[in-house]
Amino acid sequence: MRIKNLKTLIYPQNQGFSTKPIVFILAIILFSSCDRNIKIDDFSSKDWKRDFKACGNYRIENAQKVVDATERMIGKHENTVTQLLGHPTRLDLGKKMTRSSFYAIKNDKCDDNAGEIFLVIDYNSLSQVKLVMIQKK
Repeated sequence: MRIKNLKTLIYPQNQGFSTKPIVFILAIILFSSCDRNIKIDDFSSKDWKRDFKACGNYRIENAQKVVDATERMIGKHENTVTQLLGHPTRLDLGKKMTRSSFYAIKNDKCDDNAGEIFLVIDYNSLSQVKLVMIQKK
């Protein structure tokens, strides 16, 4: 009997260790860390992406809806914003690993990089949204 107790002290893996709690904890971490999509009322992501050069009127008419949804966007990852708005017209890298995405919302010349008014989204060093605003060139 003493030898059996001594073996369980020396070799605890032989006591029937259950992996169920570890799997449960990992599942909770996995599902809680997923970034949810951003939903904006009366906003079509498809139409926003289609008007990439901002030659149409969709972006200028709906940019304020994106700015109004700032509270829902704060803390979201850059990839989630890219799913909603598509790729930005221009990217600027800032100091200390920050960056800003510029989406042209008014472009009378219809050039690729030209634009007179931009929707600007600033990201922190963890690629999370920290600011959404409209800026004139």
